[in-house]
Amino acid sequence: MLKLNPIQCDKIWGYERWIASTHPDGCQKDFLNAIGKEYPLIVKVIQANETLSVQVHPDDETAKKLEGEGVRGKTECWYVLDAEPDAKLA
Repeated sequence: MLKLNPIQCDKIWGYERWIASTHPDGCQKDFLNAIGKEYPLIVKVIQANETLSVQVHPDDETAKKLEGEGVRGKTECWYVLDAEPDAKLA
């Protein structure tokens, strides 16, 4: 069993805790060493105390054009754990 230590990134709207990642912005060395290769997903918990900022995530092809070889785009899947009665996700 591998115990992962989340990396917390504070934001103006709350914070993100990166749970499992080999991404350069939040790479967990223990996770990378355990699996021995790059992991294509980022697992994180988002605590949004305020309205989230607008986020644009390009596909793989656009990411390579904008940032160069070896960069992947992002596809997102959200699983809401808790929300206020009038909360909205668009």
